[in-house]
Order: sequence, then structure tokens, then C-alpha cells
Amino acid sequence: MSLPWTKSLEKNEETPDPREVIEARNILRDIFKLDDDLGAKTTLTLGTPGSCKTAVDCHFVNYAIRQYPHVKIFWRSAMGAPIQIFKLPKWHIYIEKDSGVRIFNRKGGRDWTKKFEENKQLTYFKTFKELYNKAKPGVCNGVFFKDLHIKGIPSDKGTLQWFRFYKFLLEYYDWSMVVFDEIHELCKAGSGGKMWHEIKQFSNDLSNARKSNVITHGNAHQTSELDSRVVDNIMIFMQMYGSKKYKHNMVSKQAVAGLPKPSERIGAWCWISEAGRYGKFRVPEIYELPENMSMSARIINKYEKTKVCPQCNHVFTYTNSKKKYCDRTCEQKAYMKRVREREKKKVVGMEKVENDCKLSHSRTPVIT
Repeated sequence: MSLPWTKSLEKNEETPDPREVIEARNILRDIFKLDDDLGAKTTLTLGTPGSCKTAVDCHFVNYAIRQYPHVKIFWRSAMGAPIQIFKLPKWHIYIEKDSGVRIFNRKGGRDWTKKFEENKQLTYFKTFKELYNKAKPGVCNGVFFKDLHIKGIPSDKGTLQWFRFYKFLLEYYDWSMVVFDEIHELCKAGSGGKMWHEIKQFSNDLSNARKSNVITHGNAHQTSELDSRVVDNIMIFMQMYGSKKYKHNMVSKQAVAGLPKPSERIGAWCWISEAGRYGKFRVPEIYELPENMSMSARIINKYEKTKVCPQCNHVFTYTNSKKKYCDRTCEQKAYMKRVREREKKKVVGMEKVENDCKLSHSRTPVIT
């Protein structure tokens, strides 16, 4: 089994220790070894924004689609953030009915929900079972759930439904894959009240994923952003550019700090560790969104309407029809822009008057 993200280096690139590359390949093979006796693996990719954490997830999904086309893959996207599944060649969107989730173009602010539905790229579902049955194997299924509005948790943005759906998958015992993009938004450190208990249950489900054959991938900026109970149930850690050393990780702080910044030429380097094993591998391809496919999802309730801010082109909700801009900052920027335009018109008008005066004086006949 060859792994596409461990291809050979170019001549002018630094060669890593062969033992590190071999160990990294062994760990990567274990992630995709669909062995009922060994069970599934849970991984966490760490790195700063722009360190290509999503590129690792995209490689994992592409590899799973090629090698195991019967496995169903579910991808969680953060609300308001760019939807990353559009970087993949095969994808489909699933939205829970009556959730109010709509997909907008981040540049022009246009609502693309109906267009995806007309192109048969979007499907609605009511129950978890319906979602599981409709989900296509060999395709990255991007799922968006509704906000439950539970008392004590004012706005979960689909988090609670994701916890419940993950528990639902554990009961099937069929091989499946779940990708949690920005998992720190689901399991924030310091969460209290009812959310503390919800995260506790999710951490228990995460530890049981191995026995239920649910391969789980997540990415976050640092482990300090995540609830410690969730971090303790992660089996494999992948550290990329800008990440901080995890206290129980075998990779040293100097090794993590020595990772080069990702680029299109060299790709992205990553340390991978599991228990007492660790290695280094490279993601050769940095995925980019196709042109005009910078989209984000938002939850719009039935009492709200949407409008595109003329200043920043972002979509915002409103209840007062007189509201023209998304926030106070855009309103002030628009006001200053109008002031500058008025001042510019005044200057142009004064220059025109001066030119007309000079022209009239030059045409006045001289009386001798």
C-alpha cells in the first residue's frame, strides 16, 4: 500500500531521517488498516491558521475514497467559515430539514442553496437514520445540523446534533469516517453547565469509537483550546507549522519549531506520533478552493431576513428593514467614504471654477 502524501523529495530539498519517514508510514498505514480486531483510530492535527491542517484531512479523505469506496465519510464544517469540502473532487451536501441552514457565496453574498439543490448536490434529511441511508459511500458528505436551542445552551450551531449523530454511528459497527473541521468549536476548554456534561459524553463516545469502527479525524489550533477530556482520548497527534508541543507527546519542542512554513513548492511537513512511536511526513499538495467556490453556511431563522452589506459584501441578518450595513464598523467606513467623495467633488468644483475664471479673463478684449 503506497501513501500519496509520503512521495520522494526534490533534489534541492533537505532529506529527513529515513527512520522518521518509515515510522511515519507505519503509523499512517495503521490509521487506514480496516481491521475489526484492531479497531479504528482517532487523530488530531494541530497548527496555526494557514499551516495546511485541512490539507491533511483532504488527503485522508481522498485516500479513503480511492482505497475503500464502500466507507461512508461525514465532514463537519464550521458555521460562517469557508466550507472546505469544495476542495475535494467528490462531495455532497446534507442539511437537516427546518434547520434554517443556508449557503452563501462569501465574495458576492449570493445565496447558493437553491442552486446546489437544483444541481442535485444538496439533499435534506429529517432523522439520523435517513441521513445515514442517503449518504453516499466514496463521497465526502458535508453535513449541517440545526441548532437545538436547549435551555442553558443558547446557541450550539449544530454541535449537540453532531454529538448525537456521532453516538448514532457507534451503534452501526460499520466502517465509517468522521472529519471534525475546527473541533475546538465543539469541545471548547472551560465550557460549563449543560455543555460540560455534553462534552463529557462525547469524550466517552470518542474512546468507544475504536470498538465501533468509526475513524475520527479532527483539527484545531492548539490543544489548550480543547477540553482536556477529549484530548486524553486522542490516539494519534499530528503537529504542523506553528503548533505547540503537547505535554504527553514524544516529539520535542525544538523539532516542532523546526518545521518549515508550508508553500506550494515543498508542501507541508508534519510530525506524527502515537504512544512511543513518532515520525515525519510531508503533505505534497496544498489544496485550494476552486474559483467562485468560497462558500460558508449560516443559520437563518424564520423571523430573520438576509441582506448583503454594500461595504464588505458579507451577508447579515436583520429584523429592521432600515438597517443597511452589517455592523457599526462598516457603517463608519461607508460614512467616511461618502465624506471623502464629497470633499473630492468640492475640490474638483473649485478647480473648475478657477479654470473658467482664467479662461474668461483670457478672452476679455483689451481696450486701447
